[in-house]
Amino acid sequence: GRPIIYSTSLPMHSLVSISCSYETIVGNVGNTLRREVFDRVQFFRRLVLDDIISHCHKNDSDHDSGTTAIALVDSFSPIQALVVPGNTRCVDFCNRLWNQSKGSIRLYPIRSPTVPKGQERVRIVLHSHNTREQIRYLL
Repeated sequence: GRPIIYSTSLPMHSLVSISCSYETIVGNVGNTLRREVFDRVQFFRRLVLDDIISHCHKNDSDHDSGTTAIALVDSFSPIQALVVPGNTRCVDFCNRLWNQSKGSIRLYPIRSPTVPKGQERVRIVLHSHNTREQIRYLL
């Protein structure tokens, strides 16, 4: 009979694709995209800290609601997280954004027991293609 040749190597088009991706990542395009995404991260964090969290703290001090204020996780990666303590409160936060955006922004709560109780959160991933206007709209 005929010999059967079995190979676990990647096809040539996959190797070429990986090579081109690597060149993009380490080249000028990759550097530009990284600068843009980290600019978006700083912009997002500045807006959240200045507008959202300071507003929440002000409201919490005005109204002794007994709830912990929303907090921004200390991260400078494109993956950002807002801690919205309490499963119900976190779900309500996401639903309120969904309704206020007329169904154009959907965030999913990360609830306990996936995270420790009191550390429920919403994860937001920023990309270099997100505009400042889109980030403002989100917030």
